[in-house]
Amino acid sequence: HGYLHYNKTANKYIITDKTKFQKPDTSGSLIDFQKGFCLYHGEGLINLGIELGQIKFNPAGSFNHTLDNNEIKLEMVFPIDFFFSEGALDSLAKEMKALNNLDPMSITSPFFKKYLTEIIGPADYNEFNNQLMLYADEAKIPESAKHTILIGNLKLKWYTELGSYLNYGKIGIATINNQPVNKYVDGYFQLIKRRSGDLMKFYFKLPNDNYYYFSYSRGVMQTLSNNDEFMDAIKAIKKRKRKLRTKRGETPYRYIIATNQNLSQFLRNIQIFEENQAAEEERRKQEQQEKELQDTIKKQQQKEEPEKQEEEKKESGENEQKGKENGSSKNI
Repeated sequence: HGYLHYNKTANKYIITDKTKFQKPDTSGSLIDFQKGFCLYHGEGLINLGIELGQIKFNPAGSFNHTLDNNEIKLEMVFPIDFFFSEGALDSLAKEMKALNNLDPMSITSPFFKKYLTEIIGPADYNEFNNQLMLYADEAKIPESAKHTILIGNLKLKWYTELGSYLNYGKIGIATINNQPVNKYVDGYFQLIKRRSGDLMKFYFKLPNDNYYYFSYSRGVMQTLSNNDEFMDAIKAIKKRKRKLRTKRGETPYRYIIATNQNLSQFLRNIQIFEENQAAEEERRKQEQQEKELQDTIKKQQQKEEPEKQEEEKKESGENEQKGKENGSSKNI
């Protein structure tokens, strides 16, 4: 429930509660519509309309929906929980923490603080922040902040032609298996909407060329890496132990090792899509340049038209005067 407000200065309608309206930087849900820009903006807990069975996520952040071109972009804190080898996750966290050439991600940034608070509440956020700042690897973080992977900054864009969300920009990882990482990585995060069952793809590559790949579809999480320690931790677990016990009627879940072909196909699909997007962007750019050129020509013609009319009028007047003069000469 909320209240509808009209901000005359910004020319936009706002739906939120009274506290959020008075203090927009605080946590809480909000939706506004900027009439002049045809823009919907919202923030708070976000439901992406994606169902991944035993993989649970509860993101919070903001979205912008530009109505003119139907573009939807989101920026979120994105906690993910799924059954997986703790040994493999620990090896991943250890490797990322050891790399000094990854861009740092701040857990005290206004964005992270605002939207993690949205998820776990102000008291638990303060405890989370204090523990990590004071004790680092020895931190005892609140239960509400414990996640398999806590993505601290994820930017997604909705692509109707793909039926999926795909990230743009780097991906900020706050914690892995509740260990502080606080680094940005280059990679791809994709959520795909399908009638047969939604999918998740997560791939990133580190500066030392080690990569990590997670692919979920219909109850099966596939994973692959060229980090032997990560893979050995998974191989050491018997296959039956990689299966999650679920209640009757629930979606089953297990994790397995992916094939190189699976990863190659994913990366190839992304490459083809990016190439098509670049070609489409170039086409739109050329159309815009052509439109601007035509507009320039049209404006120039409109500017020259009065001058041309004035010149024609002047010339017509001179011809008329000459006609009268010729007529007078004949009469004489």
